This record gives sequence, C-alpha cells and structure tokens, in this order.
Amino acid sequence: MKKIVFFIVSVWVFTGCSSNDLKTSECSKNSSSTCIAVSNISGVYRAIIACQDCKSAISTLELNKDGTFKIETIVQKQSAQRTIENGSYSVKNDEVTLINQYKEKSRYRFDGRNLKKLENKDSFIKDYFTKNLIYKSLN
Repeated sequence: MKKIVFFIVSVWVFTGCSSNDLKTSECSKNSSSTCIAVSNISGVYRAIIACQDCKSAISTLELNKDGTFKIETIVQKQSAQRTIENGSYSVKNDEVTLINQYKEKSRYRFDGRNLKKLENKDSFIKDYFTKNLIYKSLN
C-alpha cells in the first residue's frame, strides 16, 4: 500500500503546466534582467529526492528547445520504480511552468543555473518530500 501511495504522489509531484513559449520580442520588451528565453533554459537537470524509505531517489528533468520536457524519476527501494512524465513548458521571467500528459501543473524558479520547485498552493496533496526540491544543471 505504501508503494502505491508513494508512486501516485511521486507521479503527481512531478507535474507541470503549459502555455506559449516566451518569445524573444516579449523578452526584449521586458526591462527586467530576469527575463529568460526558452532557448537559454533548455538542458538536462538532476535532483536527489529526500526519501526515508528509499535507498535512493533521483529525478532527471530534460527541457528541450522546442518547449517540451521529460522527467524520469527512479526510486530505489526493494526494487526500482521508474516513472516518466512528458509534456510542455513555458517560461515567464524567471519562472518555469510545466504541464504533463495528465494536464497537471508545477512551477520552478530558475536562478540562472538551477531550478527550484515552488509550492503549489492550488494542490490538495501536500508534497512535503519535495518541498526543497532543486534540479541542478548537468550542462
């Protein structure tokens, strides 16, 4: 039962939202220095997830230049559990919003190198184990 709940929560946690990509013209209109184009944020990121019942839990996020993403999460307990999410992402200022194949949203703050998960206030499930989730750039 714990494995099923953990699997459902982990799938839910790595969710996203979609909209149009931030266009270069929109970026130049914005006077903020935190304006980031999709092409500048694309790449591969990895996060280590804190999990008390696990030997290890690693998540890899790949942001493609075409505005799509893939998250692969591997949780090692007695056996390995692998989940994959696909979808699209958008960038507005320093915030990256993902939407997965289930139309679930998640938001991240881009600091110029890493992505830090932002709290989802609209969610009825509290994802405590990903509260401080940070995807570090592998590029």
